[in-house]
Amino acid sequence: MANNFTFLNESSIRDDDDNDENDSSFDRSTNNLLEDDYYTFLNLPRNAKPEDIQMQYRRLSKIYHPDKHLDPEFKINAERLFNKLRHVHEVLMDPEKRAIYDTLGAEALQEAQQHNSQCMDLVTRYRTPTEIREDFERLQREREEQRMERQANPKGSITVNINASEIFTIYDHLEDEEDYYYDTGPYIELTGFHFAQSIEAPITLRDTIIMSGSVSAENGRGRGNIAAGVRRTFGNRTSAEFEVGGNTNGMDFGFKGFSLIGSKYHTNCSIACQSTSEGLKPAMVASFGRHFDDKSNGQIVWRAGGMGGLQTQYIWDDSITRFVASVHLGVPHSYVSCHVSRKLDEKKVRVRALIRGGTFGFYTECGIEKKVSQLTTLSAAMVVGVPVGVNLRIKILRSNQTYNFPIHLCDQILPAPIVYGTITPLILWVVVNKLFVEPYERERKSREKAKLKAQNRTRMMEKKTEADSAIQLMKLAFARIVADEEARRGLIITSAKYGRLISTLSTADIDSSGAGANDEIIDVTIPLQCLVKDSKLILHDNSKSNLPGFYDPVPWEEKRLMIQYLFRNKAHEVIVNDEESISIPKESHQINLVAT
Repeated sequence: MANNFTFLNESSIRDDDDNDENDSSFDRSTNNLLEDDYYTFLNLPRNAKPEDIQMQYRRLSKIYHPDKHLDPEFKINAERLFNKLRHVHEVLMDPEKRAIYDTLGAEALQEAQQHNSQCMDLVTRYRTPTEIREDFERLQREREEQRMERQANPKGSITVNINASEIFTIYDHLEDEEDYYYDTGPYIELTGFHFAQSIEAPITLRDTIIMSGSVSAENGRGRGNIAAGVRRTFGNRTSAEFEVGGNTNGMDFGFKGFSLIGSKYHTNCSIACQSTSEGLKPAMVASFGRHFDDKSNGQIVWRAGGMGGLQTQYIWDDSITRFVASVHLGVPHSYVSCHVSRKLDEKKVRVRALIRGGTFGFYTECGIEKKVSQLTTLSAAMVVGVPVGVNLRIKILRSNQTYNFPIHLCDQILPAPIVYGTITPLILWVVVNKLFVEPYERERKSREKAKLKAQNRTRMMEKKTEADSAIQLMKLAFARIVADEEARRGLIITSAKYGRLISTLSTADIDSSGAGANDEIIDVTIPLQCLVKDSKLILHDNSKSNLPGFYDPVPWEEKRLMIQYLFRNKAHEVIVNDEESISIPKESHQINLVAT
């Protein structure tokens, strides 16, 4: 039981070399809903000023106002689009509502308004958007925590110790050349096994039942324990937990508590009493920590009973780079250690290095961690030192389950096990990645996209209908703008296509496909021409699918925008990615005209 008895905030005080840095920020989940982008609807950047919002509102009102259209069908479509325009204008012109929208999106804002919940109470309680955003995020986190507390939280770990040192053992022959050391060859053996599992079952908002158990086998001997306990929280600052269990030698007992002191300090205390073949063995662990700022904190940990000692630790973490330095003074060993890790987000990789030295000897560890899917992370590390020799640690994290495979390669520090222990996992990963991981990920993404499209089929049809209605309402404005631009020899959009434009597809192929012949490409000539103002077209770095008259023909796929236009009666063409900003005419166009 003592092995399972840890601190309530163990993630902040566990040893640096055992840190499972599998934070949620390592991966970005896909949004399952197609939401409107208010800024793109007005063709404005997210930091747009109120006067720019007001100007765009007035400009679009001239197109969508119902009084501008006499046809009954057009008038109905205009009312619908004009109501959307007024709603967008109302949200973005209100600092409080805009802060909520910027933080959590249109759906969260609508939900808050409909239910008149705590979220909207923030509008009257505070004045600044920053205060509203911070408290809204806090309320959102509390709701998520309460939702998670209503479900069981299973956690488990499996550790298999492997001894492969025979592979790198050098056999010397005897003095008689005919007498050699014959054997069946080097072999690999399993030297230990450990399995642990725990679940948490909330029974009230404050009380949680915890059940755990573990089984271990090593050197032909096995042991196990089972425990049950209850945790109670007192407000948001203090919690206490009592646990009772048993093993083959008798009963185990434990107590632990956690408390926040002010806004910068926290303390932990853990007391356990474990039954062994020699009788009861008490143990105690206490810690005191302080947060220096948002990125750094320090703590002192005292352990009594068994391998006791005093440890001080400093942690600096900015979510990209993590640095941990610690000093441990105790019996039978004392040591100092330094651990550094850095996340490479673009490749979903984290690299790490550790060095530790003390009275027991020293060792260094270098490793890499790769997130291979949304729920699975694979890591490998090479450990070299005295007296540990050479070891390879492989770890697989799947959701809340951890699979550890520590492999002992050699008792001595030799080049062969270091080289093979480093290269072999890389080769195996390349093979497994090409044969299994990449095909599985492609299939998973394909299934996920199909599922998302099915879930949003109705929403996609609504946005297509809205875009078609907007184009019908734009035709009068389109004719007027084209006439004005022709008179001044300005910017005239001759053709514009949006959707899955393959880079190898020629312009003639795109034109011949037509918007109706290819459901993955739509014609957006009229909407873009209506965005031209004073012979200029500016599109910002947002998805173009939310522009007036646009819709997404291939959701969750890569899209591009192709524009063919005349400027000063000269033909030009430009192709940009979906979320790439663009400004037409380009600077070079005007320079050439001046030179001419």
